[in-house]
Amino acid sequence: MEKRSIFAANLRLLTGYRPSIASVCRDLGVSRQQYTKYLAGKNMPSVRNLQKISDYFGVEESEILLPVGEFRKLIALNPPQIENLNPMQAFIASSARIDANTRSELRKLLGYYYSHFRVAETPNLITRSLVCIYEAEGAILTKNIERYPDDTDGAASIHKFDGVATYNAGRLFIYEREIGTGTRIWQTVVYTNNLKFSTYLSGLTMGIATETVRDIACYRVVYEFLGLNVNSRRALRGCKTFDYDSPEISKYIRDRVVNDIQPHETAFVPRA
Repeated sequence: MEKRSIFAANLRLLTGYRPSIASVCRDLGVSRQQYTKYLAGKNMPSVRNLQKISDYFGVEESEILLPVGEFRKLIALNPPQIENLNPMQAFIASSARIDANTRSELRKLLGYYYSHFRVAETPNLITRSLVCIYEAEGAILTKNIERYPDDTDGAASIHKFDGVATYNAGRLFIYEREIGTGTRIWQTVVYTNNLKFSTYLSGLTMGIATETVRDIACYRVVYEFLGLNVNSRRALRGCKTFDYDSPEISKYIRDRVVNDIQPHETAFVPRA
């Protein structure tokens, strides 16, 4: 069976889980005429439309091209649960669900990292948090824990974030939201190419500074790779604030978390 016929048969199976062809076309933004040609095996969708269709039905692009019998068994085990998505939900879903090439690049980055940055309120201190990048539920997800000293009783103030990671043009993108209140959303982008030669990834992180001030903040950030598996309790003990010249922080990191703009720079950029 040729590729178009296989795709058409599998697409007809998936379409059967929706109320109507019209609803599918409306949700996908594809014309009824074009979609009917897909169903009849007359046309194959473009690469972009194939990805859009796969994301919509919750399957991988490689899966929707499996032999018909094999695909039926796969769908029988995990029937698509499809809801009408608004544009924001669709964007998040498509960002979280990644293709094979992107998944391969992201798998190289799985593991634990220390994240280092300096905040505007305490420019003489470096904050270190613990970031875990892991694979689950068909996506690459993240957890981030920050610990800050509390001047009142000495107890540490802890902030936790859940996130989703994606990969584009040699950069790791992490979108995360604070657990609990959910009022703070952050985006971090780091270069990934130098991980082959170094344990460090440098980039920028941007979001809302604090729940009270709520200024838009942007800091330089350096990720330090710890390993695929670490003693999490021991790693968490290393999450705190350090004096800028602390010997526990390497000079490489100190030089790359300074938040300034040099005369030759026209924008706020990561330090290579």
